Amino acid sequence: MRRWEIGLGLAGAATHYRADRISWAYVATLFATLSIGLILYLNFRYGFTVPESLMGRSSQAAVEMREVRERDYFFLAGFSVWGLWCGIGLTALWRRAVQHLATARLSLRRAELAAAPVLAIAFVPLVANWSWASRASAARPACSSPESSAAIRSRWAGRARTG
Repeated sequence: MRRWEIGLGLAGAATHYRADRISWAYVATLFATLSIGLILYLNFRYGFTVPESLMGRSSQAAVEMREVRERDYFFLAGFSVWGLWCGIGLTALWRRAVQHLATARLSLRRAELAAAPVLAIAFVPLVANWSWASRASAARPACSSPESSAAIRSRWAGRARTG
């Protein structure tokens, strides 16, 4: 995570706290539970957690037993909460820019339009991660061909008639 992302998230959390302390307490508890709480509860360690004693001939079985702990989708809800706070922080930054520009003898409408490029910060993660997260070169699944899709449909249609 970059420093500006941490700053936006912390600014969003602070803005949320000032605006509504009750919902902030709920969201902060949710974030703590779904990030740090999961690390403590599931005993995550950096890297694979397969003990060396299990890495003999049955190393594949040992990795499969423990494989689910190596997934970062556990933290999806925590990432979502942090993203929510980053959005609140970005909105607070935009509002501050609007207030600054409105005091510089611009009408409120013109100040909002002049500060609008600040909102483009939201696209930085999308653009920066596009090549890494793109699935354009991924292989198509086996059932995506018309022949296999027809076979699957006919199999299900046969089950529907007999079942």
